[in-house]
Amino acid sequence: MPRALAVAIVVLALLLAIPHADTQAQDEVEVKTRWVAYINPTDGDDYAYGVCVFGDYIAVVGWVSELPLYVSRPYVALLRKSDGGVAREWIGSERGAFYNCISIGGKLYAVGYTGIGTSNYGVIYVFDENLNVLARVTGERNSGYSSPAYDGKALYVGGWTFEDVNGDRIPEFVWLVEKRALDGGLRLVNSKKIYFNPLQEAWISDIGVDPSTGRIWAVGLYNRFNSLIVIFDSDLRELKRIGYPEGSEGHLGELYGIAFDGRQHAYIVGQYGVAKFTVDGELVAINRGVRAIKIVYGYGHLYTFGVEEIGGYQRHVLHIHDTNLNLAKRYVLSENVSARSSFLVGRPALEGNNIYVAGFDRALGDARVVVYSLSIEGAMATTVTGTEGVTTTETATTVATVATVTTTTTVTETTTVTEIVTITMSVLTTVTTTTTTPVYITVPTTITVSDGALTQLIVAGLASIGVVLAIALLLLRRRK
Repeated sequence: MPRALAVAIVVLALLLAIPHADTQAQDEVEVKTRWVAYINPTDGDDYAYGVCVFGDYIAVVGWVSELPLYVSRPYVALLRKSDGGVAREWIGSERGAFYNCISIGGKLYAVGYTGIGTSNYGVIYVFDENLNVLARVTGERNSGYSSPAYDGKALYVGGWTFEDVNGDRIPEFVWLVEKRALDGGLRLVNSKKIYFNPLQEAWISDIGVDPSTGRIWAVGLYNRFNSLIVIFDSDLRELKRIGYPEGSEGHLGELYGIAFDGRQHAYIVGQYGVAKFTVDGELVAINRGVRAIKIVYGYGHLYTFGVEEIGGYQRHVLHIHDTNLNLAKRYVLSENVSARSSFLVGRPALEGNNIYVAGFDRALGDARVVVYSLSIEGAMATTVTGTEGVTTTETATTVATVATVTTTTTVTETTTVTEIVTITMSVLTTVTTTTTTPVYITVPTTITVSDGALTQLIVAGLASIGVVLAIALLLLRRRK
């Protein structure tokens, strides 16, 4: 082999061995508040869990309780994307709650549980854009659904059930995953139960579809304190079970939520931090310095939401991480509220460069629903794949930073008073805080983002190869 060609090959190998940075993850992003909506639909406690994009609206699901009995009833609100005003509301007539929702084919699917007699049943409601009930399907007795997911063909729901496994007449916790057809009756196609030993508290908090493989991931809790991840194929065949007992490397307590970057990585937020996994469930990185309960991925960054004790109150806080889980920025969302604020288990939603997330506070004494619309700014254009498999290109734009406070009060047809507030958030740099565990109901979402970084790497690689080959040819010619 000519010496010049050998040198060129070595140089090419060295160039290809150089790790390429995730160009989008290196971009500086900021988050600004577009609006905050405060909703108080009843005279009792009103709680929001998950949100999802539903046509021209943001759907918020949870439960409300009315005096004097404080019986929980499932709740849905449709908020206008433009200003957070309540367009429509629905309160169920039966005991129960909703924990998460998903929009598929112009219909809204809300999942949770319903009380029938003295028993609870997992329930799926299907709504149209006017919140008319199109379908209502219940699961088995003593069950509940915490989260839905969609793979472009079928609906998957994760949750829990109680079953007398050992015959002692005392029901034990069992993980439950179901696959349902998107027909009028949401026909049950398949179901999977996960049993544990010992038989203690266990449930699924969130379920999602990895867009890079089509596999179903379920995350949650088993045996009261331990973290668990189970990966299924689309027929609910169990591919991998990853358990982290207390004291183990990946233990994060209860796992609350999961997000995917569309590039063969999953990110999971738990009681004691956030972790990154490969597509095959191998632990890549873990950050125990952040306490959060909600998670979403977008524009090369992770966004986690939790609560911290700041200024004498428990407040809503947003953390921005790079894809290696390093904390880049932290914002206080509820600094203008002199009351306890908290988040419950349930998904945020991402559409374009807008994040929507819901929680609650006690500014009125009883609990009221709080919904934030946040804008990601300064990021590159990104290809966004929504839950219905529709791909669009969105660009996060940079706007002037203007400190404005605008307060308006809107009274909707359902007599709900909604206060819309546009505020400027403060960025926390060095703050000493006491972190508390988020409040949530113990037994009661995937927007996937992919970008053009891979294309950029391919182009850069081809360019490098071209340069090296040109140098090799030049050296060969000179040798001749």
